Amino acid sequence: MEVLVVGNTAYVDDDFCAKAFPGDHVQVVAAQDTRRDESSPHASWKELLQHLDQAYEFDRVVYLSNYLTPHIDSVGDIELLRSVFRACMGRRIQLLYIAGPAGAEGAADAAGRTGKGIIARAANDLCRYYAAREGVQTKILRVPFLYTASAALEDPFLVPLFDACSTGSVALQGAEDAAFPLLCAEELAVLVRRIFDSWDASFETLDVADAFHHTAGEVGDALKALFPGLAVAYGDSAGYALPASDVARVRYGWFQRYDLLRDLSTIQARWDAGRAKKVSPLRAAIDRIQMRTLPIKCLETGVAWVLFEVLEHLFSQSAQLNVLDYRLLYVVLIGTLYGLDFGLVAALLASVWP
Repeated sequence: MEVLVVGNTAYVDDDFCAKAFPGDHVQVVAAQDTRRDESSPHASWKELLQHLDQAYEFDRVVYLSNYLTPHIDSVGDIELLRSVFRACMGRRIQLLYIAGPAGAEGAADAAGRTGKGIIARAANDLCRYYAAREGVQTKILRVPFLYTASAALEDPFLVPLFDACSTGSVALQGAEDAAFPLLCAEELAVLVRRIFDSWDASFETLDVADAFHHTAGEVGDALKALFPGLAVAYGDSAGYALPASDVARVRYGWFQRYDLLRDLSTIQARWDAGRAKKVSPLRAAIDRIQMRTLPIKCLETGVAWVLFEVLEHLFSQSAQLNVLDYRLLYVVLIGTLYGLDFGLVAALLASVWP
């Protein structure tokens, strides 16, 4: 089988493809590769599809929605989805559209009727239209928000979340009691394989129930345990509640096993190790200096003042070394290391020396 995986492919790696499409030839196209970019050999999404269509005769297409990532600020991807459907018209292609919890049928929350929910519902309607009017074999699979535990991928939600937590504060969009459904992408791959194994031509929407019923508050508490002293702010969004459904369990023998709150410490440890490798020794030294207590900073500011004044007087008669303004260098160094307040103090000290 020839398979095209397109859209929000941040969760797709070799392991995902091996589980979802064993023995198949898989072409993965990320959504950011499909936008108009002068540096790209393909001027537009349409030209990229034409190029791929000439290279491969796809039997299956999996489209992953942008809204599978929590708290994403990206715009909807209806235009790209429509282009995919047009490329599938007149062909015996099985198309699986994987959507997030936004726009779930029968959702009573206000979030589902505004913003992302409206765009998500429009994407669902687009799938229905092409399935009914153009005969494209289509199914919608609505799942919780995705996360990945793969060491080969950088999670588009958890990595920025951990980066924010490392600063001492983080903001979650949902209210503290808002539903926050989450699903491991590796488990999704297994479900995708089972859906294609028992594929039929009828259009339908398959809902994956939220097995663990976590809230934003529970996620915030888990982050506080990993980052002591962390301040978590919550928004006023009601979240996205998925409808209760046992289709995945009854029809496909699939159920969710991995819980993010249990996986979070492992993912955070991997992030921390990767972050340590990326930090240069100079940056690490600066970070350690900036974490020192106020008395130590005051003492070092005074010692550095004396040291730079000594350098200023020693090299004031040297034609080569006198080109440097040591007092200015002192002010810049202290201001960079300790901030504006200490920079002003350093400037005052540098100006009072005779």
